[in-house]
Amino acid sequence: MTVIFLGFILFLSLSIGCIAAYMVYGILHQKYEKIFGLLCGLLLIGLLVFEIVPEALESFEKLGLFLGFICGYYLFSLLIPHRHAAKDETSTISPLIIGLFLHTIPLSLTIGSLLHNDSFPLSITASTVLHHIPEGFALTTVFLLYKKKIIGLMICFLSLSICFISFIWIGEHLIVSTRIQGVFMGVSIYLIGTISLKEFIDPFFRGK
Repeated sequence: MTVIFLGFILFLSLSIGCIAAYMVYGILHQKYEKIFGLLCGLLLIGLLVFEIVPEALESFEKLGLFLGFICGYYLFSLLIPHRHAAKDETSTISPLIIGLFLHTIPLSLTIGSLLHNDSFPLSITASTVLHHIPEGFALTTVFLLYKKKIIGLMICFLSLSICFISFIWIGEHLIVSTRIQGVFMGVSIYLIGTISLKEFIDPFFRGK
């Protein structure tokens, strides 16, 4: 199974999530746009609670995750220096995209290290497809809510696929410590979790 094919599988799974988001948006956007945003936030929190965080605690060093969490806090502060002064859609999209990119890195490195394992293809391919459908849904939701052009979303999907392919290659040829991977994952968890709570779930209950 080639690295390029795995990148295509990831792009396909993101696209499936995109199509699902468009279908739901077509039903809800006229009168229930806030519910659509809430659905996105709950989906991301569910992804964190039931998959990403348990997997991270099992696979990576706790110190790396903790350092990543702290780095995520400061990175979020840098990306949104005047959060309460002016609400800008970029303040939502940028941290979420960065979080998803960073989350892809440890997964890619792991796949690269297992690329020549005989039992690898079927299990990893299925996991990759299922794992990235919610991410495609979430990214598409953000672009729809902020009326961004579809070309930007496709560029984002393509960039994620290229990132995925690149770090698979790195994982195949280099050994990256689990602590460093844990830092990436910790930053990702903080950014995705914070955006989900502050931008989608909290505004719904506050009626903003």
